[in-house]
Amino acid sequence: MKLFHICFTKLAFIAVCSIFLMFYSCAVKKSEITLPLSVPLPHAELQKMQSMAPLEKDGELIFNHSKTYEKNGILVLVLKGSPYEMGYARGILLQHQIRQWTIDCTYMIKKMAFGDIGLNMALSRAKKIEPFIPSVFKDELNGLSAGCGLDYQTILMLNVLDTIGKQFACTSVAVKNKNGHLIRSRTLDFKNLEYLKPSILSLYQPDQGNAFASVGPVGNISVFTAMNEKGLTFGVHDISGSTPGWEGLPAGLLYRTIIQNANTVDDAGYLLKKASRCLPQMAMVTDATHAAIFEFNSKNVKSVKMEHDSLILTNHTRALNIGRRSDNSLARYQEAVSFLKQFNRQMTEEKLIELNRQTLISKLHAIVWINIHSAVFNSNTLDFWIAVDSPKASLGKWVGFNLENELHHSGNAPDIHIFPPLK
Repeated sequence: MKLFHICFTKLAFIAVCSIFLMFYSCAVKKSEITLPLSVPLPHAELQKMQSMAPLEKDGELIFNHSKTYEKNGILVLVLKGSPYEMGYARGILLQHQIRQWTIDCTYMIKKMAFGDIGLNMALSRAKKIEPFIPSVFKDELNGLSAGCGLDYQTILMLNVLDTIGKQFACTSVAVKNKNGHLIRSRTLDFKNLEYLKPSILSLYQPDQGNAFASVGPVGNISVFTAMNEKGLTFGVHDISGSTPGWEGLPAGLLYRTIIQNANTVDDAGYLLKKASRCLPQMAMVTDATHAAIFEFNSKNVKSVKMEHDSLILTNHTRALNIGRRSDNSLARYQEAVSFLKQFNRQMTEEKLIELNRQTLISKLHAIVWINIHSAVFNSNTLDFWIAVDSPKASLGKWVGFNLENELHHSGNAPDIHIFPPLK
């Protein structure tokens, strides 16, 4: 009888919460959300930035040393300079897109988390983890806030939302191609379109550290999917069923630290181990010759290295005993294994794209998670292809770039500029 009473109480509580959530979801209207505008915070470079204005030239919008342009339907943002300069330039060049993204994300949070209750909780959590953020990233966020004219605390909260509300489900594959070069792919799957769409290509040339290419949302300085000028690639994965923890260096900014400062897979492992990690997650990291999976939480970091010319990662651990081996994660893993067996020693970038269009990996039948963006990287040539069309992105067109070519107009563009959408 006591057990029945406990079960009934729990069910009643869940029912009340569900009704409460449905009420707030219906009550929230995107048209009524107001942007949190603010006066820029003081900074030594603010006056210099405010003295400049963007200009249009030859299809590019230019501000200071940074610019935006469109290539084969993909918005490209090139950022150069100090952290504050790069943040301010992002805010100025993408002001309209960032403001709409802020409205969309605020609407998402309010709709999912009891209106202003959830929004205030997210803002409060962001303040608590702000002390863990390095000053260079705070400078960049400060510049971003000043450039787009939105409240700093809101910009901060949206840039750490991947840590205080994790929901990724991804697939990565590293393999030696027919020439013996290491290539890798990654799909990023997410529950909420508002946070990671629209995805753009950001090309960073910071004053300190490596230049790199990153695929992510317009108003976010974090790293989810990236390759740097040394050929190091990165893709983050959640661990199915892991216990969340969010007090530490925000995950996306930790990964930004790695891609900007690591030259090799071993470097990435070193930076990961010494960081104040919070979220239990995984990442596939590759360079020109090596590939490894890092599994980690706040206490431990373990790795799985590539053997037999291939390495596959979905959302279950193999070295660190945390989380669970979900059916979906195991099924995607097996789908990748079967594909690689079928095309052993014949893998190319085009074949990797085909792999990412397989039924389970492309999430054709997923109810919750859908593919937001996908990428294929060649660390030897610095060629890469990204898919950012409307989800499911991997089924759309894949556009090719070369990092050296985009940053310095040297090197050659990929032989195949576009892989067309799947018909």
